[in-house]
Amino acid sequence: MRISILIILCISVFVACNPARNFKVRDLQVSLNPFNLTDTEVVFSWKTRSEIDSFVQSAFEIEMVEAEEESGFNWHLKSENSDKQFGIKYSGEELTPGKQYKWRVRVNGNKGQTSEWSEYEHFWFLDELSKHTNAKWITYQADIANAQPVFGKTFKIANSEKIKNAQLLVAGLGYYEVCINGEKIGDHVLDPAQTNYNEYAFYVHYPVPAESFNEDNEIKILLGDGFYNQNLVWAPAMSYGKPKVVASLQITFNDGTSKIIDTGENWMWTNGPIERSNIYAGEHYNATKESVLKNSIDGNWLPVSLAKSFPPKVIPQTIKPIRVTETIQAQKIIRNGDKTIFDFGQNFAGVVELNVSALAETKITLRYAEKLYPDSTLDMRSTGVFATNQEQCDSYICSGNSTEKWMPRFTYHGFRYVELEGIENPSKGVLTGKVLHTDLEQSGSFSCSSETINRLHKMSLWSLRSNLHGIPTDCPHREKCGWLGDAHVVAPTLIQNFNSHAFLKKYLYDIRSSANINKSTIAFKTNFHDRVVEEKPAGIPFMIAPGKRNSGMASADWGTAVVQLPWLLYVYYADTRVLNDFYPLMKQWVDYIHEQGEEGIIKYGLGDWCPPGAHKAVDTPIPVTSTAFHYLDIDILSKTAKIVGKQDDAILYRKMKNEVKQSFNQHFFAENSRSYGSQTANALALEFGLVPEGLEKEVSNAIVENINTKYDGFIHTGMFGTRRIFSALCEYGNEEAADFIFSKSGYNSFPYMWEHYDATTMWEVLPVDDYYDNPEKNDQRRSFNHSIQFGFDAWFFYGIAGIRPVEEEPGFKRITFKPGMFNFLKNARANYNSPFGVIKSSWENTDQKFRWSISVPPNSVADFYIPVNASAGEILVNGSILKFHDVKTSKDGNRYFVLQNQLSGVYTIEVASANLVQKNKNAYNQAK
Repeated sequence: MRISILIILCISVFVACNPARNFKVRDLQVSLNPFNLTDTEVVFSWKTRSEIDSFVQSAFEIEMVEAEEESGFNWHLKSENSDKQFGIKYSGEELTPGKQYKWRVRVNGNKGQTSEWSEYEHFWFLDELSKHTNAKWITYQADIANAQPVFGKTFKIANSEKIKNAQLLVAGLGYYEVCINGEKIGDHVLDPAQTNYNEYAFYVHYPVPAESFNEDNEIKILLGDGFYNQNLVWAPAMSYGKPKVVASLQITFNDGTSKIIDTGENWMWTNGPIERSNIYAGEHYNATKESVLKNSIDGNWLPVSLAKSFPPKVIPQTIKPIRVTETIQAQKIIRNGDKTIFDFGQNFAGVVELNVSALAETKITLRYAEKLYPDSTLDMRSTGVFATNQEQCDSYICSGNSTEKWMPRFTYHGFRYVELEGIENPSKGVLTGKVLHTDLEQSGSFSCSSETINRLHKMSLWSLRSNLHGIPTDCPHREKCGWLGDAHVVAPTLIQNFNSHAFLKKYLYDIRSSANINKSTIAFKTNFHDRVVEEKPAGIPFMIAPGKRNSGMASADWGTAVVQLPWLLYVYYADTRVLNDFYPLMKQWVDYIHEQGEEGIIKYGLGDWCPPGAHKAVDTPIPVTSTAFHYLDIDILSKTAKIVGKQDDAILYRKMKNEVKQSFNQHFFAENSRSYGSQTANALALEFGLVPEGLEKEVSNAIVENINTKYDGFIHTGMFGTRRIFSALCEYGNEEAADFIFSKSGYNSFPYMWEHYDATTMWEVLPVDDYYDNPEKNDQRRSFNHSIQFGFDAWFFYGIAGIRPVEEEPGFKRITFKPGMFNFLKNARANYNSPFGVIKSSWENTDQKFRWSISVPPNSVADFYIPVNASAGEILVNGSILKFHDVKTSKDGNRYFVLQNQLSGVYTIEVASANLVQKNKNAYNQAK
């Protein structure tokens, strides 16, 4: 105890602050939660930039006023003795929909300091659309339409130079684009995000610049089918109805008067230049007919119809929009007669922009694929033509008016190669790749000394971005669906790399609104092909959300998303609201699955999907994975019950958890081999805490034995096992096996993916062997850009760089810094932008020294696991010697000195090491 006190006192010298140094509040953010609430909830957060080491917020004060009005509205919240800086709910009088407000905050520090007031942050208060406007849903006469519709309205503004502000609220289904006086409003594409339209749809709010208006004005809205009227793929029953729109343009003048242009009976419509579009099949555009976009509304336009059916609720879109985030140039072109193949050198999700001069009526056809046949023609099999009966194909008919630029508006594709037909000998510049995805803010970065790991991280990011389109999807071409199993596997990687709090919360509400349906549907028994029809209780999720394609009732290993996702949002973002909101659904799910079991064993599901060389689970029996996930769900539910104040439930589910663990081990654990039978089974048992106490190391060793004796020194796991395999090795003393896997080349290795197959994204089945070269094994229908195989990327952040959240103090209020692989890698570095600020961990192990730089953000506290070896006699922390005596050997086999309760600041740590990097590599390789 005296040693610990001395250590803390010593470290306080290293991080001692100068009270005269400044700190300020920054990154003010307002989030809106419009789901299932009487009124939209407004939540505040901020971060603190401080030059004061060991800074802890002790109090805060918020002030909010109307942005431009002098109404006297003023909300003030002062909280003494609080270190809370996010998740703070507005609690004043009812806000006015459509009003702009501004707020600021100041905080006190733990040493008596008070910051200056922050700069004001502005936000528009957005509520259900009906509270903003009396606009009506309008549609068109589909029986006389021969193209996608364009809606229009003319209006005059006598005093356009006196506009104070203007805002547009629009919900166009399936997708829309709005132009005022010929100029597109906003930079969004594929808006609004997909939802369950029978429950709700999103509208988008745009501030419109005053200079957009003249005395005579026209507003035009183009509509596409999107997912709302997707009746071409899977079944016509996928459609919710014909495209429709509701919109309100609200203009306020300096004198306080206003002009409102709402959709209604006085709007007109006509056929637009988009002759047809489909989110899967593509878009077909006739530029000879785009005069309707450029010319004034005339007598050829027809009166609109009022829509008879539409979503019952229209709420603000609170997630980031889809945007063009990157432009890619073709790397090479291949001539094939009258066709030209453009190779962009990278598989991605998006479209291409056409830049061409050609005669009027010239038809240009674009076909998209991920792969070429040996004769350099497009191989469309992996894009899902076997399931969709549609190729990814766009076409454009030229107007003949000088140089024409065109990009599809209402579709996107997954591709690397584009075949162009209709132009002779086009140059590379004729097509430009446009990367499209939900434009989430990057939250993390990672790199290390291993070229293989860095390449895997890069490929994972490309696949991750390719599958963010309003929901987390499985692939960007064949399905574009929100499979729950894919979502829970990829969620930790998504969170580590992008700020996905609002994105995943929106998807959770999609799951819940889908689950509300009570219907007879498919249920899986034992495996994917053993199906029966059962009555699905309301509240139990489908395999897919949102949308009408649901693929039946969720199995235990897919539906676990309804438990895992709320818990992840709590651990990473300290979102207690989501736990309270989803606790009933989590509880219903666990109880329902438990009733399906026998002695706690769940026998049905899809299993460890897509291991190397196969589509279905091979090594791991489905009851193992399904029961393991059921145990995980019970464990999470018992902890959640305690957090939300359901103490009786917490006790009940702890008891159930122990019973399932006992049954799991009785059924699946082999005492003689200390194994559950496969790499995946052992990895799940280790990560979920199912292994009998004291036997964890032996179970991890069984993974190594399986790798070495059965699979040529490489992993053989599907989506569940690949997500956890490296943690299962490295957390229990088998880092050398993980390093060998990453170092391996040739057949059965990660580099085989890019050296043999030129992979640039993660594939549905990892191309680490000859599976894709052997027609007897593979029909070439698997996706080459998929979400299920890069779940391990999250481990790079916590398992190598060592940045770990602590669930007892969520949101990175407390951070565990515990690096890994330092005996085999020369360096690693990662940043993560947490709710408190940027966390940094950068280490190198060279020249007989382990050097580690750590940054702890203001208002957080951290525990450092400093690696030491038997000969190390001292540790330098910020240049000062720290004597130590109490060194602990962790379950991973490494020896650490644990330095606890370190407050914010930058720490530089240096420890003498045996420089085991190359020595360990050589020893293990020789043993192999």
